[in-house]
Amino acid sequence: ARCHDHKFDPIATEDYYALAGVFAGTEMFNRPMSDTDDKEKNGNAKNPDKSLHIIRDTKPKDLPVMIRGDVNNKGDVVPRGFIQVVLPGPRRAFESGSGRAELADSITDPSNPLTARVFVNRVWQQYFGTGIVATNSNFGTLGERPSNQILLDDLAVGFVNSGWSIKWLHRQILLSKAYQRSSAHTPQAAAIDPVNAMLWRMPRRRLSVEGWRDAVLLIAGQLSDQIGGPSIKPDDPKQTRRTIYSEVSRFELNPMLSLFDFPDPNTHSARRQETNTPLQKLFLMNSDFMVVQSQNIVDSTTSAGASASPDQAEQVQALFRKILLRSAEPQEAQAADGFLMEHPQDGLQQLAQVLLSSNEFWFVD
Repeated sequence: ARCHDHKFDPIATEDYYALAGVFAGTEMFNRPMSDTDDKEKNGNAKNPDKSLHIIRDTKPKDLPVMIRGDVNNKGDVVPRGFIQVVLPGPRRAFESGSGRAELADSITDPSNPLTARVFVNRVWQQYFGTGIVATNSNFGTLGERPSNQILLDDLAVGFVNSGWSIKWLHRQILLSKAYQRSSAHTPQAAAIDPVNAMLWRMPRRRLSVEGWRDAVLLIAGQLSDQIGGPSIKPDDPKQTRRTIYSEVSRFELNPMLSLFDFPDPNTHSARRQETNTPLQKLFLMNSDFMVVQSQNIVDSTTSAGASASPDQAEQVQALFRKILLRSAEPQEAQAADGFLMEHPQDGLQQLAQVLLSSNEFWFVD
């Protein structure tokens, strides 16, 4: 739309410059932490480490349409305002400062049909793997139609009427029959809806790297409940805080995050990609993180039951129950016993590492 009217959706070139004018009247600013800090002539803090990096309004500015994107070929000036097609009637013009506050009000206006639907669709995707609208970053002409338009509308309206309460939205989804269904396959339902678009069963989902790492630390008895603080390196076995606190660099993403499909922080990512690569398996087999945490699991398991039952078979069952939340099947127990006989020194640690690396641990059934 910067160069010409959008080819597929009703977004005019004027819409682009109406929004661009909002941000043309702002600037990045290093605000000093105190009045005694040294400042530049424009008020910026001389020492960025002792400042708050903010965006602030400058002189309000309306931009002209740059015809076909050519900065030297300027057309009519477009007042700052909102995308016309989203809200009915004449374009909503912004007149207060840069227009950022009015832009925020327009985005969250209850009569704006997009914001609430996009939001509830994203939350739905987190639970079921796919949104009600599968193309969750494209609600336009080339995007996919909702699999259940009535459901999307109902959740969006309820979300707004609840005061944009995210707790309300989570409660609605978690108490639904769709969320509480089994993931078991039903031939009759599969014949009617083979892609499970109407959620006759709960889709099997692979854990994200954050969920998987946190689960490993929790089972190992190492997960810290500390809130806040500096970023961590998630592949460091000494770092036990939740993975959400990982350092995310736009220049060099942490290898563990990169291996397990964490999105590129330099680009927009509508959803996580799921890959299955040899490098992932090599990490699970050889990394210090896996070795240390699997040993922590063994130590906690054997110390808890050593006095009562040091029996090797019971140790195998204890690992299965702790990691996979079930007892070992007879064939699994027999194979594990044979492996431990061949590896008396570190067999339990390696067995724990294998269970942590298994698909059964990675996938939510």
